[in-house]
Amino acid sequence: MVSDIARKLLMTEYLGQGGLGALRRLWLESRLLLSGARVVRGKDCIWIEKGSGKSCRRLKIKGDSSVTTIAKTVGLFESIMQMVGGRQGNEVDLTGDVEIDFLGCRIATDFWSLLEIESALMQYNKFYKLREGDIVFDCGGFHGMYSIYASKQVGSSGKVYCFEPDSQSLKVIEKNINGNGITNVKVVKKGIWDKTAKLPWSNTIISSIDPNAATLGGTGGGQGASANTAEGYIDVVSIPEFCLQEGIEKIDFIKMDIEGAEIEVLQSLADYLRQHKVNLAIASYHIRDGAKTSNAIEKMMRPMPYRAITANLQHRTTYLIPL
Repeated sequence: MVSDIARKLLMTEYLGQGGLGALRRLWLESRLLLSGARVVRGKDCIWIEKGSGKSCRRLKIKGDSSVTTIAKTVGLFESIMQMVGGRQGNEVDLTGDVEIDFLGCRIATDFWSLLEIESALMQYNKFYKLREGDIVFDCGGFHGMYSIYASKQVGSSGKVYCFEPDSQSLKVIEKNINGNGITNVKVVKKGIWDKTAKLPWSNTIISSIDPNAATLGGTGGGQGASANTAEGYIDVVSIPEFCLQEGIEKIDFIKMDIEGAEIEVLQSLADYLRQHKVNLAIASYHIRDGAKTSNAIEKMMRPMPYRAITANLQHRTTYLIPL
């Protein structure tokens, strides 16, 4: 669990780059001492330490990490050491990719995804508990961590469809899924959109259609997180069309983190959602038309037989619950 001091720090934004900002940063970092951690600044990194002498344990993060990132890392110190420390010992380097122990699996991922396991990944099922035999769509699979979590919950009689268009992320997903012998996850090398098509690749699916759209990418996860395809185009498909192609008669749960494309995807899902009772959890912190997509999602769902709840503001998520 994130410590109380870390939670307080997460509520405080770093103000500016001038004197006030520097003083606030120093003050916030001094408060970290209350959690039993020390913050030591190196030339190009930051060390977060607990203990002393031979029992000292250290996490190394990038030198330009924000106060919020430092606070999250401190709050998750023990869980990070448990997941990564067994492979790296008492000194864990988080400045690059990492391998972690996750639900009995050996998983390759990155620092940002590691920070979001508790605040994002484990919160998607806040209002719907996955059950044995469920059919789950993981839209925006990134490194496949949510798909692996879901695979453990739905069991051999269930199925997880992991959608990811990015070629670099796909390599990691396939390593994580195949390397751990997981057989109830199908990796779909496509993005989710409102129709079947090929789209030009430009950092995110939505930015190729709306060049004025801004997203909060680069923090681990989501459709189009790293933007890398050999051809410059990606295949996309709508959820109803995919269900017809695969003969899928029902979906129990949809997790969606697709970098702002959720608006068009939900519009294409309207008839399907009226006909089927599907629970959804949608990352809705992305910006469209100057506002977070949670606003548009809530407005869109008002005439629908669903309750829309926006919660988990550390990783803003809008939950759609059938009435």
